[in-house]
Amino acid sequence: WVKNERLVFEAFDDYWQGRPEVDRLVLRPIPEPASRIASLIAGEVDLIDAVPSVLIPQLESYPGVDVQPVGTSRVFFIVLDTTKPPFDDVRVRQALNYALDVESIVAGVARGQGVPVATIIVPGSTGYDATIEPYPYDPERARELLAEAGYPDGITVDFDSFTGSIADHATLAEAIAGQISDAGFNTNLTIYDFGVFSPMRANLDTAPMYAYSYGNWALDVSPIVASLIQGHTGYYYTSEVLDDLITRSNQAMDPDERNALLSEIQQIFKDDAPYAYLYQHAAVYAKSSSLNFTPRSDEILRFYPLSTD
Repeated sequence: WVKNERLVFEAFDDYWQGRPEVDRLVLRPIPEPASRIASLIAGEVDLIDAVPSVLIPQLESYPGVDVQPVGTSRVFFIVLDTTKPPFDDVRVRQALNYALDVESIVAGVARGQGVPVATIIVPGSTGYDATIEPYPYDPERARELLAEAGYPDGITVDFDSFTGSIADHATLAEAIAGQISDAGFNTNLTIYDFGVFSPMRANLDTAPMYAYSYGNWALDVSPIVASLIQGHTGYYYTSEVLDDLITRSNQAMDPDERNALLSEIQQIFKDDAPYAYLYQHAAVYAKSSSLNFTPRSDEILRFYPLSTD
């Protein structure tokens, strides 16, 4: 291991599943997407992750390169500071949700690799309630709600995003900033490197709204809502009602009773709108055609099954 340069693995002959087919595996940190792609095209690496969706057509044009999108449990959303104006008012939070044309964002930023969501819960999760539908795109309703909240001329708000982590946060934020201005939300967008933004987020020292994503690898409603509400760093919203429902759902032994509680939790998340909900993320990998690799929906890279033709 050489810090910030490489991590080298050698095949273990006595592994319980049998010796891996790949004798030597080298992991290299390459923070910039363009550099990762250039390394793959040049044959310097065989597999890259976090490919920005906007670059899929470019990669697909190269012979010997396979692009592999996979639906994940990760949700893109906007975190709102609900502790002070303007997002301490539920009408402003709902207005922001109405101001977002998520289908257009998925088609553009994500190149169709995403599914709009009603809350932070993705389909397929235990307890997921499919009857709760996403906010429709309705800029007129957004302006009405802003006016009711005391902002008839709209609002101007700072907005943070970042590069250097899961792909598309910065591109996503730029698209959002341009879109929501039509509904009365004018933003001052700042894009940080993730290494700078991460401690800001942990210390709740962000702008009143910031773009983020969260992966729910347990595929159950309870863990993700608990982590966003019950003491997890980086989130402003709290709710005694949700605390009680989460605790009761964790203690419920009857599946029907538990699902009813989880459904109630999801409805509150939609109605109270502590976040602006966007879409279920599709992770995009690209690899050499000679590499046999199957991406996972939990975004965990498991290297044992790797092989080459």
